[in-house]
Amino acid sequence: MSHYDSCQWADFVRGLIGGQTRASMKAHLASGCRRCGKMASLFSKVAAVAAEESNYEAPAHVIRGIRAAYALQQPEEVRVLPRIIGRLIYDSFREPLPVGMRSRHRLTRQALYQAAHFSLDLRLECHPGSAGVTLVGQVANEREPANPPAGLPVFLRAGRRVVARALSNKFGEFQLTYQPERHLRLYIQANQELGKRIEVPMSRFSRHVSAAKRPPRPSDAKSD
Repeated sequence: MSHYDSCQWADFVRGLIGGQTRASMKAHLASGCRRCGKMASLFSKVAAVAAEESNYEAPAHVIRGIRAAYALQQPEEVRVLPRIIGRLIYDSFREPLPVGMRSRHRLTRQALYQAAHFSLDLRLECHPGSAGVTLVGQVANEREPANPPAGLPVFLRAGRRVVARALSNKFGEFQLTYQPERHLRLYIQANQELGKRIEVPMSRFSRHVSAAKRPPRPSDAKSD
C-alpha cells in the first residue's frame, strides 16, 4: 500500500487538492490506513486552530505595548527619529528661597519643558546618603489632554550609552533612577503620536541637584 506524505495531507485538509488526487486520498482514508489517518487528523486539528486564530485581532493597546517594549530594547532607534529639543518653560531653581531658608540646600528640582504640542514635567530628587538621583516625569499631549501618551519608550543616555530606561504608563508618567554624570540627555520616542523624538539635555539639570548634597561652604553661610 502506497502512502501520501505530510505535505499532501496538509494541502488536503486545507482544500488545496482536488480532482482525481483528492478522490484517491479519500479512498485511501476509507481503506483504513492508520498511518495516513493519524496524519490527516493531526493536520485537520491544526487547520481548525489556525482558522480560529485568524479571526482574532489583538486590542490596539496590547499592540502598542508590545511595539513599545520592543523599541525599548533597541535604543539605537533613538538616533534615527527626527528630534525636537524641549524648550524650558519653568525651572524651580530660578525662584529664590524665602528669607531664612537660603542656607538650606535644595534636594529637589522641578522643571517644565515644551516640545511641539507635548509638555514634559520633570522632577529630580536626591537620595539622602547616596549619589543616586530619581527622575520622575510626565508627558502630556496638549492637543488631546484626555488621552495621555502611554507606552512611550524613555531613555536617559550619556553619549551613546543608555544609563536608564523606562516606559510611560497610562497616565504618561515614568521614573528613572541613575547616577549623575556628564553629557546626560533624556530621549522620549513619540514616534507614534509625533513621528519624532523629544530630547532634553540633563547634565546641568542633574548637576545642580547633586551639588545640593555637598556640605555648605563658609561663604554660603555668610551670604545669608
